[in-house]
Amino acid sequence: MKTARYALTRLLGMILVLAIVPTVPAILSFFAPHSGNAGLQQVTFAQRLPGLFSAITGAWQQVLQILPIPPANILSGLGVSLFLVLMSIILGAVIGMPLGIYAAVKRKLWFSHIGPLGGLVAQSLPTFLVASLLQLQFADIWHVLPIGGWQSPQSAILPVVSLAAGNVGYLAKFTQAGMTEVLQQDFIVSAKARGLPGWKVIVRHALRPASLSTVTFFGPQAAMLINNTLLLQAIFQIPGLSGALGEQMSVTPQGGGIQGVATPFGTSGDTVLVFFLLAFVILFINLLIDLLYRLLNPRAV
Repeated sequence: MKTARYALTRLLGMILVLAIVPTVPAILSFFAPHSGNAGLQQVTFAQRLPGLFSAITGAWQQVLQILPIPPANILSGLGVSLFLVLMSIILGAVIGMPLGIYAAVKRKLWFSHIGPLGGLVAQSLPTFLVASLLQLQFADIWHVLPIGGWQSPQSAILPVVSLAAGNVGYLAKFTQAGMTEVLQQDFIVSAKARGLPGWKVIVRHALRPASLSTVTFFGPQAAMLINNTLLLQAIFQIPGLSGALGEQMSVTPQGGGIQGVATPFGTSGDTVLVFFLLAFVILFINLLIDLLYRLLNPRAV
């Protein structure tokens, strides 16, 4: 009952936030330097209010007209973005969580000190740099994977690995910290004293409470992952939301290098709709993560 009430409260909060989302781009676009409204020094703010109100209502009209039947390119782009985010999370969890568990269990070995250092290096590398290096190595030099496009399953390998590179370090770090703390709890010591094998103690008793910090990591990380996905769609020339936002980047190998040209985007109806859908996805992911946390931690209910 408490969980249902909590979910309902969060849904109401989501509706309030989504009501604000189309309004903010309209205000920023109205006062942007290129709009011609920001440089009118003789016009008072009160005199600009009718124009500002018209800009806000116009943005809402655009969203309400397109939202029932979004354009196919936006829906397909949103699907591609969610696919890349989901696969990067899965890949990061498959690699990072076992590394974190091993580093926590074998904390007296050299790996427990080298592992966090490797994770720190992975976190510090920008996503676009990882993507460029992977393109250079696997597409330009070895010619084993496509440099871009979205024509085959192989086209998703480099974008997913680029997006998951930073997640591996974070997941290993959070998992190691959570597992190290849980392994020192009294109930784990009691389970070991009863003669349970080490892997059973970890899987049955330690993994669930240790994963709480890992689950909470994906809340604020969801927005960063989607933002990096837009960048990767432009770098790898994937038909996604970056095209709907007006970002055009040509990626062509010349002389062993990669060249890209990006153009800014405005606030068209498609752009406002993309912002609206991305805000909904981020809020929904955070809601699912919070509910999962409450399921893993009954004391939070």
